[in-house]
Amino acid sequence: MKLLALKLFDDYNNHVSIGTLLKYGGYSDTITFDNLDLFSGLHCACLFGIVEIVSSLLEVEGCDINQSDCMDNTPLVWAAVNGHERVVEILLKRNDVSPEKPGLGGQSPIGCAAWGGHKAVLEMLLEREEASPDKPDNEGRTPLWGAALNGQEEVVKMLLERDEVHLDKPGDRGATPLHCAAFKGDAEVVKMLLEQEDVHREDVHRDKTDDRGATPLHYAASNGHTGVVKILLERDGVHPD
Repeated sequence: MKLLALKLFDDYNNHVSIGTLLKYGGYSDTITFDNLDLFSGLHCACLFGIVEIVSSLLEVEGCDINQSDCMDNTPLVWAAVNGHERVVEILLKRNDVSPEKPGLGGQSPIGCAAWGGHKAVLEMLLEREEASPDKPDNEGRTPLWGAALNGQEEVVKMLLERDEVHLDKPGDRGATPLHCAAFKGDAEVVKMLLEQEDVHREDVHRDKTDDRGATPLHYAASNGHTGVVKILLERDGVHPD
């Protein structure tokens, strides 16, 4: 059975099922159908987290571990997006893997793991010196920005332990991680970000405006996040008017 599966995956490039697979996976708007042949068997196995198949395909001569597919994703990006810990571990053991190469939208594997809250995957990626924990995507959104927006408290905590991570780096529409946490209503993330300036980090501009003139307090108030509003109002420099 394994041999049959390997034969299918080894000859998966441009398979008729690729378009359907990605379409019903919610990626129909980002597929380049002219380049479906770039989506290899290794990409597919990493997407689904099929450990044995990934290991076997990596032994095939000519297998490009860093190939970008029709969505600009590498095998490592697919594994990181979906939180497949064992697959990420296998890929990172290879000397020829690029842990920094971005995928769709310019998001790095670390960014993918952070946005999805995949803590174990993030830990493995952070062990690689060449992988930046502060690398922004094409819209300027860093891993911390994405983790704050999605309420990934454990991931935020991990990233805040890294000196390379800038707490106030703006992303989409000029919003900072604090804007994101306030919008989400995540009081714990808001506290973690504000507490960093009390330690050894740069200031978190608690009253900073985004491109539309909105502060974190605006975000929290407009979404009815009472707890976050109280936390912000307790801080000097936050102007309620």
